Amino acid sequence: MDLGEATAYIFEGIEIKPKEIVPEQDARVTEAIFISLFDVSNYNNNNTPFQPKNKLFFMKKIKLLITGSRKWKNYDYIENVINSIKPDLIIHGNCEGADKLADEVANVFFYSKKIFQADWSIGKKAGPLRNQKMIDENPTICIAFHEDPNLGTGTKDCVMRCLKNGIPVRLFLSQNEIISKYKVGLNDENKLTLEPF
Repeated sequence: MDLGEATAYIFEGIEIKPKEIVPEQDARVTEAIFISLFDVSNYNNNNTPFQPKNKLFFMKKIKLLITGSRKWKNYDYIENVINSIKPDLIIHGNCEGADKLADEVANVFFYSKKIFQADWSIGKKAGPLRNQKMIDENPTICIAFHEDPNLGTGTKDCVMRCLKNGIPVRLFLSQNEIISKYKVGLNDENKLTLEPF
């Protein structure tokens, strides 16, 4: 199989289609590292899984957008999730809770980060404007941490913008000290759907 045929990858049940596969001199991820991050699959007409052997995969930077509740306090869980992905860049909105904890992980493990602080002096539109700026960074994937399945106002806006721009979203939902994992999607009525996995 040619490298160019590997067009889709799976991370925790979420399909990720790299915007482009880059030349060897720009390689960021070898097969061994890549497989540790993603369960690699290639989709074709028969939906046959692709099992790579002695191949080298290349993709551009893994940009991880973190969003979530200001009430999220579980640092260890965010640390484990981020370290399972090993992103080249962490993007967040610098709010209390999930954002600040992700920032702490970035500092501890020396991940590059890009922070988008909302300018609340302009009123309520500051949050959506900040979220759109994060989307404009073309993140590879968005991870949301929340205790409310409805995601609240700010997180929901960010997640909706991601989905409408083709950015896959995973939700870690904490309820009664139990954290569940969901793939987030949009239905025909443009409402969020949660699919456990």
